[in-house]
Amino acid sequence: MVVDGSRINLFQPDPPTLSDESVQAVLNTIAEFGPSGILVVGNQCAIAEVFAKDCFTLCSPLNNDVVPECLEVSYHSHTSGAGGEEQTGGPEEEESRHLPLFQFEGPYDSPEQSAPVSRQELKLPENRPVIVIVGYRLGFEIDEDFLTMLEDIVSQSNAFVYFLGGYADYGYLESARPLLAQNSEHCEFQPDIMSVYEHCDLYLAPTRIGGGSSAVYAMTAGLPVLSVSYGDIQITTQHFPNLKNYKEVGEAALQILSCPDKMSEYKDFAHEGAKAVKDSKALMAEFLKHLDQFNEARAEALV
Repeated sequence: MVVDGSRINLFQPDPPTLSDESVQAVLNTIAEFGPSGILVVGNQCAIAEVFAKDCFTLCSPLNNDVVPECLEVSYHSHTSGAGGEEQTGGPEEEESRHLPLFQFEGPYDSPEQSAPVSRQELKLPENRPVIVIVGYRLGFEIDEDFLTMLEDIVSQSNAFVYFLGGYADYGYLESARPLLAQNSEHCEFQPDIMSVYEHCDLYLAPTRIGGGSSAVYAMTAGLPVLSVSYGDIQITTQHFPNLKNYKEVGEAALQILSCPDKMSEYKDFAHEGAKAVKDSKALMAEFLKHLDQFNEARAEALV
């Protein structure tokens, strides 16, 4: 494959499955190439364990699920802060905890409004705070516990909920949860997410492995972002307080909606968080720091 005049070699095992033979073929190909660094794009994988002594592993997740046990490392790093409890640590006697793994999220661009839209066009009521829920797979990600939390928020505040994305089951709320149905709206797609965010006051997300980019854009718009600390969002929203369950998310939402000072505090968190994940210079500096540490450790081991 040729990209911008540079030839890139691609390898696809035959068959392209997770069979022992295919995995071995991938490992053999990497070993023969003899890289000094490995970039893992997508899900976490155990490849760092195999090549840890010779390669610096840079992981760019498309989702950010819990790091597998074999990759629980003390050398784990995020550009926007230390990892959550479920992502770092591990028994000190475990050899795998010393594996080099640098994981990053971003940098993100700074989107501008391109197709302004009014509250009337979005079917949003005037003079009511709007909670926005964004995602391509809302029908799979939203469960009854999340809906119960939203219902509690709506019943205890003047908030209106806006579902934006794939949610084929939205119509079921009319019979199953009439209070939430009467105080919400659903739209399958909007071409300009920043114009939508202009009319919103709070971003909530169900527990999911993705969602990092929509949360970053929400922070860019100054929206407080609330979610259980899990998935991509736990990296992009580390400037916000850590919330362990939907009960804590709901309580935080009600505090923000009822207290102007709390809303202002969380907006500051949003602006700080957006700045952090959009700073490519900080990302590169962090990467180079950990690369230097890895090279120093490897040099000492060879003495």
